[in-house]
Amino acid sequence: MEVHVNLVGCKGLSREIYRQFRRAILDGRLRAGEFLPPTRELARRLSVARTTVTVAYERLSSEGFVASRVGAGTFVTEQAAPRPGQSNRDTGEGALRPRPIWNSIPLVRAFDRPA
Repeated sequence: MEVHVNLVGCKGLSREIYRQFRRAILDGRLRAGEFLPPTRELARRLSVARTTVTVAYERLSSEGFVASRVGAGTFVTEQAAPRPGQSNRDTGEGALRPRPIWNSIPLVRAFDRPA
């Protein structure tokens, strides 16, 4: 899939690249398993430093939207992409959800009553 990133008038280039890819994933325009352009290629097309693109990709990766494999590239993860025919906007859910283990940990009740 061809991805268009618009940086006209943007100051935070890395943040803008991150934001536009994240929105494409959440909207379902980028589906699970689809590859993002290589950092060198995208940097060349956008006329920005490769580091700018790498920072955006690393942020997407740290939030679980994409994963990278050396020699294979960067692709959208299964967990981040909405199910076919359904965007995350339709469900009202975020792309990322806490792991079930967090539901089993009791919350501290110290602040339940006024001091």
